[in-house]
Amino acid sequence: MANIYQQAAKRRKVIYLSTIAVLLLSTLVVRGTIKIPVPGVRDVAYDNSIEGRARRHELSELSQGDAELGGSAVRLLLTGSRGLAVCALWNSAIEKQRRQEWSELDIAVKSITKLQPHFTSPWLFQSWNITYNVSVEMDRLNDMYYYIARGISIIAEGEAMNRNNPDLRYNLGFYYQNKFGVSDKVTTLRCLYQLSCIPDEDRDPERLLNPDRERSINSDKFETFCRTNPQLIRRLKNVRVAASDGVEAHAKPLVATPKDVIDFLRANKKLPSRYKTATKELNDRLRQFPVLPELKDQPIVTKELDYHNDLGDHESDAFLVSREWYAMANVAIPPPNPLPTGEVGEFDPYKYRMPKRPTLMVFRQGPVRAQSYHAERLTKEGWFDHDPYELDEELDSNVWIKKTDDTGKPVSVKLTTPTVAQDAWKEASVRWREHGRANGLYLEPAQVARYNTMAEDYCRSHPGLSVGRMPEPLTAEESTDPVLKARHEAMLVMNGYFSYRSVTNYETFDIESEAMSTDDAMLALKLFDKAGREIARFDKAAALYEQGFAAWKRLLSRQECRTRGSDNAISSPVQCKDFRDNTTYQETMYEKNVKYQGVAQTLHLIDRRLTTLWLHDLLRHAAFGTAGNPFQFAGDLTVLYDQAPVLKRVTPLPVPGPLDGDAESDGKPWINDDIKTRVREKLGLIKRAPEPAKTAPVGEGSPPPGP
Repeated sequence: MANIYQQAAKRRKVIYLSTIAVLLLSTLVVRGTIKIPVPGVRDVAYDNSIEGRARRHELSELSQGDAELGGSAVRLLLTGSRGLAVCALWNSAIEKQRRQEWSELDIAVKSITKLQPHFTSPWLFQSWNITYNVSVEMDRLNDMYYYIARGISIIAEGEAMNRNNPDLRYNLGFYYQNKFGVSDKVTTLRCLYQLSCIPDEDRDPERLLNPDRERSINSDKFETFCRTNPQLIRRLKNVRVAASDGVEAHAKPLVATPKDVIDFLRANKKLPSRYKTATKELNDRLRQFPVLPELKDQPIVTKELDYHNDLGDHESDAFLVSREWYAMANVAIPPPNPLPTGEVGEFDPYKYRMPKRPTLMVFRQGPVRAQSYHAERLTKEGWFDHDPYELDEELDSNVWIKKTDDTGKPVSVKLTTPTVAQDAWKEASVRWREHGRANGLYLEPAQVARYNTMAEDYCRSHPGLSVGRMPEPLTAEESTDPVLKARHEAMLVMNGYFSYRSVTNYETFDIESEAMSTDDAMLALKLFDKAGREIARFDKAAALYEQGFAAWKRLLSRQECRTRGSDNAISSPVQCKDFRDNTTYQETMYEKNVKYQGVAQTLHLIDRRLTTLWLHDLLRHAAFGTAGNPFQFAGDLTVLYDQAPVLKRVTPLPVPGPLDGDAESDGKPWINDDIKTRVREKLGLIKRAPEPAKTAPVGEGSPPPGP
């Protein structure tokens, strides 16, 4: 039998082991590893455990996004020294960028993001830094394109590791929209972007050549490539790239011959792509470029691109990917308020997050704004309607693809695309109107009038206030009055209605998309485009301009705001605006008006010269006939009489031009006078008058003015 000391030691061991077991069990319960269900109730213990709270707040590694094992292992090994390592890597990245050591910079950026995967700032800053600062340091465009793609891929990796983060998604959409929409060298960058959406095999320039010694172009294969990629080919052939001297007349297309197309494909053979090298197999989502979002289990009702599928030529547009990322960003923020009171309302903070920038209303209109950009791009590139594009409009010696019909007559290859500008504008119009209704930016006239009346009643009881201004919050006593509360809400609605429509420029975009989706708008722009290409044939160009202006006037005259007038029984405090008030299109159309005047004046001078020559011949032969043979004179008159119609076709001088006058419907000018002056100054037709010198006022101690 053990002595008393041995028994005491044994008791202590049992107590210690029991305490350790209890503490371990309690930590597992507190952590949530062991669930203790309560009968008839949810797992209360688990819901209040560390793991339960972390899952509810989306703080666990897996709930925040895709886990990265290598980065997790490094973070565990560094323990408390991770902060020092991150600071050292940031300094190293700055130094590598200063020295232009781009490969080492990329390695440093990867390390920084691996050590801080759930901080959005490193992802946002480093992706922006590479996309904007590093890319512009490149001399070759395909190198610039590589770093743009690299910067976008970095932020896409960050979005995958930080699920439902609106800021990362919004910036992804902005990068696509900005770098492939309005940045420098945008034409070439768009072409490279489309090449990234084509498998390597299909854009291999060697496949488009014959196996002969001269390596001539295979006409059939080249035609197939053109038909498969009509928008790419049209942009390469027609869209002009600004010259280095900045002179518009010196601008040239990217390619001028099919051989130039082969050279372009050969020079840009190695690009970031959606496909695995030398295959038609799609890469993993985050290894693709362009990077598309994961749409699975996302409540997006509009049709968007799927990264599992190939993208056709008409889908290879950065604005469509931008629209998709913007839509994903809107999924992560609270639902919109159909009244523009500025109040977000109650929302689930575990499901939705507020973005840091830009302002919420501007943030919400990202998807529909990208759709308008998509429509503008198709319009500028000439895809107005479903009429085919003739690859060889002029069947001269510089024919790209020689083809003949059944009779042996030369014909042009016609290219078509499924998506055209008019369809895109119609989609934009629908989306803008839906966006306006969902966010209170579009209210029916009856609603505006009702809220305005209630707001005026509120202002009468609160002197010094006017409709549209922000009212003071209601006191506790005032909140009990339902009438006063409704009037106060009407003040908030009218304030938000005016301010948000102004901040987002909603009305302009809504009116523009509705007007541009009409047949007359597309017809006018199509005729103007043809007139610009027929500028050497003055008579044909003038006729096309006249038809285009007629269609444009029909478009402007049919606007609802102008024709509604006094027939509308509902008085609205909102100023009536329509497409005629759009200053951007006023400037564009007045530039065409000036160009038409130049063409018509040249045509007038040509006809006048021919008429002068006819009269000169008539007088010369008349003088000869008077002094000589009368029979010869009669014969000459007969010949000249056959040319007499030249007198009837003398073009009248078009002063003023089609848009210089006033509209017949309301007597107001088609183009504002300040717009006319601005355009004429821009084109160098007039010079701005110098401002008069300001003389200082005579005061005490100042010398008197001279005599």
